[in-house]
Amino acid sequence: AQQVWPDRSVEVLCSTVIVCILSTIILIWRVAYGIKNKRKMLLCDGLLVIAGILNLTTTAIRFKTVQHGLGKHFNDPRVLLVPGNIRAYSYYLYINQIINMLAVSILKYSICAYLLALKFSTIYTIIVWLSIAMVTVFNLLLPLFSNVSCTPFEANWNRAVTGKCWYHSSQPVNYMQGVSNCITDVVYVVAPIIYLNNVQLSRRTQWGVRMVFLLGLVATVCSIFKTYELRNLVRTKDPTWD
Repeated sequence: AQQVWPDRSVEVLCSTVIVCILSTIILIWRVAYGIKNKRKMLLCDGLLVIAGILNLTTTAIRFKTVQHGLGKHFNDPRVLLVPGNIRAYSYYLYINQIINMLAVSILKYSICAYLLALKFSTIYTIIVWLSIAMVTVFNLLLPLFSNVSCTPFEANWNRAVTGKCWYHSSQPVNYMQGVSNCITDVVYVVAPIIYLNNVQLSRRTQWGVRMVFLLGLVATVCSIFKTYELRNLVRTKDPTWD
């Protein structure tokens, strides 16, 4: 009997597109609200718009990675036996990783710019600047180095090309990136909640706003699971599926 290969392409695209649509609606809502109230455009707003555009871009590219195998098993004939398929998959995945890396970093910079504009105490301002340093090192520079360090350049994404790399990302560095994400996410959730104690709002409104900020802990939970799964992804023999 012919083997039936499972396919999770639709799940990958649906989850990605739904989150992208929700985040874009919230972004448009925020910008429209600012324009309606004639609020001056801040640095955090500009960075947020850039991150949103990059997010839309990664979502569009994910259709290409799915087309070339994401969501299917690596040994699936629809993936393995199509000429040039694996090369195209690796290329689009590489581009997506770069853009996603920039999007996450710019998003975190946007949050930091907003927190700095609130003018907390000196200690908390130092903490925010330290989080900026962590984002720059672990979310931007080290991942960027690991993605552009090989010559010829195609060796950065095409494993079939033999190249020389001056930087190799190690597993401890990947774990540090995950820990950095968890720490900064918690900082970005806790800071506004602390700030609310100094704002004259009704108790009901304060708790409502606190609940909204606590939703940011969803990102922290995702970072924890991502960090845990890194060891499996590094050793995988089935990358398009895992």
